[in-house]
Amino acid sequence: MATGSPPSEFSIGLAGGGPPPRWLVLEDPSSPAGPRVLAETSRDRTNARFPVAVVEGFEARDVRVTASFRPVDGRVDQAAGLVVRYRDARNYYVARANALEDNVRLYHLVNGRRT
Repeated sequence: MATGSPPSEFSIGLAGGGPPPRWLVLEDPSSPAGPRVLAETSRDRTNARFPVAVVEGFEARDVRVTASFRPVDGRVDQAAGLVVRYRDARNYYVARANALEDNVRLYHLVNGRRT
């Protein structure tokens, strides 16, 4: 994917409040997975804001998935995670790690409400 542009073949969504997320493909030569990374760059400070970027048309069962992330900025959250059972931006599960809270949690979003 071209750097400096939104990721192609991804569905972009938002649950919670705030303006639309701004996902971009960026260059990061220090990334262990390769020099291109996906970043949400809006710098919005809305609390309870859950931006997602999900690969379109991907379905799988009984798989093992891993991801690496590095929090770079954020005063409300510095978090990333893996989304599963995605129906839309307001209905899914996410295993989320948050650097500011120093935790990893599993959340279920139903109609945009996180539990």
